[in-house]
Amino acid sequence: MAEELWRHTDPASTAMWRFIQSVNAKHNLNISDYKGLYRWSIDNVALFWEECWNFVGIKGEVDGKLKAFPEDAPMFPRPDFFSNSRLNFAENLLFPPLETPLDPASPATITLTELPGSLRETSWSELREAVRRCANALRQSPVDLKAGDIVAGYVSNHVEALVAMLAAASVGAVWTGISPDNGVSAVLDRLGQIGPKVLFADNGTVYNGKEWSSTSKTLEIVKELQQNAKTLKSVVVINNINTDLGLEDLSALGVVSIDYDSFLASSPADKPLTFEQLPPLSPFTSSTRAAQRVYPRLSFTQRWGP
Repeated sequence: MAEELWRHTDPASTAMWRFIQSVNAKHNLNISDYKGLYRWSIDNVALFWEECWNFVGIKGEVDGKLKAFPEDAPMFPRPDFFSNSRLNFAENLLFPPLETPLDPASPATITLTELPGSLRETSWSELREAVRRCANALRQSPVDLKAGDIVAGYVSNHVEALVAMLAAASVGAVWTGISPDNGVSAVLDRLGQIGPKVLFADNGTVYNGKEWSSTSKTLEIVKELQQNAKTLKSVVVINNINTDLGLEDLSALGVVSIDYDSFLASSPADKPLTFEQLPPLSPFTSSTRAAQRVYPRLSFTQRWGP
């Protein structure tokens, strides 16, 4: 028998325990532990997910009675989950339905690079305001971003990347991200397939305690996208390190180029943050890593007889 490594000292204090009690009360059950919950969840798949939606408090719109999927639907091929509902991914992340409301002044993110003095806290209030400004800037001319459009990020793991992703999601756009320490060909393998309308790009990265410019790579990427995909309208450059942003060279390629701070500042001050309500399958993020490849297979046939 496997050795037990850890046991919660107060299971009744956990969200899972509260969920079990909620399910027991609503459906006259007597589930007492995780194994019992697991068994019930796979015997009543649709009902389990409906209870999860209600217990978590997902923000969304439901046409009629909430229904995960028909009870007799097979799990393969996978049915559409909650096909009579609409929601927004960014709204549920920015305004999570917690029992104790978030303090807007409390930290939403804490970021740190290898450089001294780079520790940075961003409050929930600051994050929401940045997303509001970014989303409204994306919606207006010259970008005119709409649901289903594609926004790409050639960005590091920082607050500005999070803001761009949440802003794109709030509009209902597709978000795809790739790190700026990737080479040009790797980026084009991904972005060339999907044709982004907007590109957020760092001007450089921090690696091994040093700053490395990526503006020349961004320039080459934009040039190739302009020649082939021909969908790119705007490039927003994030001042991630102390080096040139390369805006003039980008503008010379025929795209609207602007620095991140100015882009957010262009948003109307009095326009609220709104969230496009979409079917659950719509909040999509592209994770394609490379161009699709065909792998040839060789087949041998042996014939017997004359």
